[in-house]
Amino acid sequence: MKKKYYCSLKKQYFGGLFFVILIIWCFYSANNLTSAYPPQSDYNYFSVIKHIIAPSSPLGKLSEHDPITITCEQNFTDYGFSGNGTEVNPYVIENLNISTTEEKAIAIYNVSVFYVLRNCLVQADRYGIYVENTTLQGNSPVSYLPLARFENNTCYNSWRGMNIYRAWNCTVQNNSFLNNEQMGLRLDLCWYSSVSNNTCVNNFRGITLYDSCTSMVSNNTCLSNFVGLTLWSSSGTIAFDNLCTFNDNSGIQLLVNYVTLYNNTCSHNGEAGIDSDGASSSTIFQNNCTENQYGLYIDAFYVNVTENCCTDNDYGLYVTTGSWYATFTKNTCSHNLIYGIISEGSKECTFQYNFISHNTHYGLYLTNNSKGSTIAYNHIVDNNLGGSSQAYDDGEGNIWYDEEQQMGNHWSDWKKEGYNIDGSAGSVDLYPLDENLERLPLRTDANVLYSVLSLGVLTLVAIYLRKKLKCFHT
Repeated sequence: MKKKYYCSLKKQYFGGLFFVILIIWCFYSANNLTSAYPPQSDYNYFSVIKHIIAPSSPLGKLSEHDPITITCEQNFTDYGFSGNGTEVNPYVIENLNISTTEEKAIAIYNVSVFYVLRNCLVQADRYGIYVENTTLQGNSPVSYLPLARFENNTCYNSWRGMNIYRAWNCTVQNNSFLNNEQMGLRLDLCWYSSVSNNTCVNNFRGITLYDSCTSMVSNNTCLSNFVGLTLWSSSGTIAFDNLCTFNDNSGIQLLVNYVTLYNNTCSHNGEAGIDSDGASSSTIFQNNCTENQYGLYIDAFYVNVTENCCTDNDYGLYVTTGSWYATFTKNTCSHNLIYGIISEGSKECTFQYNFISHNTHYGLYLTNNSKGSTIAYNHIVDNNLGGSSQAYDDGEGNIWYDEEQQMGNHWSDWKKEGYNIDGSAGSVDLYPLDENLERLPLRTDANVLYSVLSLGVLTLVAIYLRKKLKCFHT
């Protein structure tokens, strides 16, 4: 009896062990799963920040005045303006209406005192307001409050509405620039300046910063200009919360490296919402670019483009030849008329965690001179409906998955095997992911056959072991 009981226990033990091994073996063989997952993103791809920009404050009662030219501190007193030029009591020019056929309505040259120019309505042949060389002699202007403040002025129907040259640490806020032939506002060599809450309508260029580094541009409205906002050779500048819409060319144009651009709304512009033509080593994030020809047009080295919303454009995100080593993450490129993302000649870029959906043609399109980029962890949903693939690759050496982690992209139309990419490159996403960006099984015919054979072999082993165990019954 003891031998039979012992034999029964051995049979139960080996039978249970065999069953567990069989389940683990077949599951692994059929699904080829891995436990190495990258960190998951909690980004809400559909978040869009909308801005309502208040117009400039209305001008009060104005006094008609002849053109004003100030070339030294004494001129402030000569004109009868209040103040004494100190930080606590600056000179004040205010409440004037100057319309002239002369070159400048208000011109201020070579002063080293504090002053405010506000609530004026100006129009001239060349410059409504022209400022040159407002600095503190022998001192760094960075350590002082703004020397010059320009507030609540309206500059219209001139060649340039307001032109400020070498006025470091100045403030330009709540002004309106209307119908100026070349520029509404231009700051030239105005480092450490603040440009905020201005309205620019129907100028050739609304706001332009040239060589005005480490400045801040915020909450401006640029409407129906040729270009809304231009940052040109102004490294270290931050531009945020600007509304640039219905401009003939671009909403925002970047012709400068090392800038930060975020939370801007650029819509209904004739070409690009944001045109980054040389903004290398810059950061462009959380901007809303809708109903332009190009949502974002990127031509820059080492640029970081993240969490932008590019929807309802012709092209959502257009990455061109000069874009090497750029990173594109967590952008939403949806409902665009042609492509969600097109890479035309970029090299060694990274496209990760982007939400690319419902674009009429391909979600991602890589041309024949696009090389060495990595495309992984993207949500690619319902693009190129009716086509054989949601992506196209004519390039060279582009990898459609994370080689180290062996994880690719989520494709809404994935069926089996690797996901084939259209185009002459013959690219394949070998490791498709589910909607949670977790690894999907690759149920190829070979894997199924391998699993069946494995099950057969294990079954034969089990029969053999069962016969051997009969010896304990005797």
